[in-house]
Amino acid sequence: MKTQKKLFLMRHAKSSWGDYGMPDFDRPLLPGGLAEAKKVVQANAQDLGSLQHIVSSTALRTMQTAMVICKTLGLPLQRVVENIDLYLPDVANILRIVKAFSNDTDNAMIITHNPGASDFVNHFLPTSINSLPTASIVCLRFKVDKWADVKPDKLVDSWVDYPAIC
Repeated sequence: MKTQKKLFLMRHAKSSWGDYGMPDFDRPLLPGGLAEAKKVVQANAQDLGSLQHIVSSTALRTMQTAMVICKTLGLPLQRVVENIDLYLPDVANILRIVKAFSNDTDNAMIITHNPGASDFVNHFLPTSINSLPTASIVCLRFKVDKWADVKPDKLVDSWVDYPAIC
């Protein structure tokens, strides 16, 4: 019998555009974004509590989102791995990272940016979504033994949670 792998993908929470001279990479989360992330993580704590591996873009706003996840769920920050390839990625970059996960891991999360986040989940979802709002979480459950075998026809279940706008 095939095992299952559960992949969560989260778009970072709402970030600041207050300083237009600031590089995009360095934009921090807004206070409302922090609250938004905490709320959506709390709402999905039962599923997210089993996270074994979190890979985040190295941008400030994604790392701050990862910290909110860990703090809210009581997970060690050491569970978060930074990966520059998740900064404004395309579907192929995200898929390459997912397929390289250790097969000992059954529940993992990617924290990244749009449009790559939306494009990636639309690669798998039976009904496309227009654009993932900030702090949205998508769960993709695959019937596979190995992360390398993840592909659209192995998807057995999915859900999307769109947080309320703070």
